[in-house]
Amino acid sequence: MPDNPSWPVVYKEKLLVSNLESSLAVCCLWTKQDIARARIPLEKINLLGNLYSAGPGIEGIVRNVLANPRIRTIVLTGADVTKTGNALLAFSRTGVTKDDDLGWIAPLPEGVDSRDLLPGERRIDGAITLAAINLFRDSVEINDFRGNNRWQDERDKIKKYENKLSFLESPLS
Repeated sequence: MPDNPSWPVVYKEKLLVSNLESSLAVCCLWTKQDIARARIPLEKINLLGNLYSAGPGIEGIVRNVLANPRIRTIVLTGADVTKTGNALLAFSRTGVTKDDDLGWIAPLPEGVDSRDLLPGERRIDGAITLAAINLFRDSVEINDFRGNNRWQDERDKIKKYENKLSFLESPLS
């Protein structure tokens, strides 16, 4: 359980915090949270949220997980309208590249043309160190359940991910 009562540290008003003892977060991408809430066992998950953008969205996930290292698994589910799920998976696999003095650039999601993205859409704040990004990548498993419209399958899969130990003794800020 995070010691910080202001957790989640970013997008707090847009996230559903449930069981702080769980090591599982669910990212329902573009699917409305009401739909996901009705179909997954909330008592089994720590956090539920959406992912609408590659840079700021991934940055938010990294910041929130580093501030609550109890989260060890993120399940991707729901509609992936802008391929942000692909972006998170690519980030998890390959990391980031340096963007001069501005920070980091998340990888281009598979199936997305860079000309279709707004400037800065893949940028991650340079205040997050490369060591912290790599700690996240090495410590958090991302499971891709997209494309499965059978929510009962999601419920069954979620049960096996709920009880992993924290990857840090205390949260990073």
